[in-house]
Amino acid sequence: MAIHLKKQQQCKIIPPDWLDVEILTNVKEQEKDNKSFVKMPSEHYMVEAKLILGNAADDIPRVDEIRTIIKDIWDIRMSKLRSSMDLMIKNSSMYAAVDNLTLMEMNSIRPILPNALDQIYRMKTIKRGLTGRTQGTSILSHSKSTVSFNS
Repeated sequence: MAIHLKKQQQCKIIPPDWLDVEILTNVKEQEKDNKSFVKMPSEHYMVEAKLILGNAADDIPRVDEIRTIIKDIWDIRMSKLRSSMDLMIKNSSMYAAVDNLTLMEMNSIRPILPNALDQIYRMKTIKRGLTGRTQGTSILSHSKSTVSFNS
């Protein structure tokens, strides 16, 4: 409703408190300094920012700085997410700690997550099969050695 009224120049949009250079800079620094994901000031920060910045840029002070900081935060979080996925695959883990992700961030990995988990499952299954065969072969080899030494 507010966006519709704004387009008709019948209102001024007041941004949420978190859509501020100082607050977002603080969030960005926390995100850079922590290995885990920082709780965002809004669960829907990207959607809200896009709507407000796209339709009411003239109502927001330092709008270009805000856009840049939000993009930086997104990039940092996506980098962490990719690193978490890489680590999960390298360690053949079936889970990763991704607390404080927003729905939009979760949806960004949704297309690759099932395939990644499927590959991990296949690798674990193959590894279990090979381990069982190797142990069986090892026992047989050991038995043959023992037999030949006793002869």
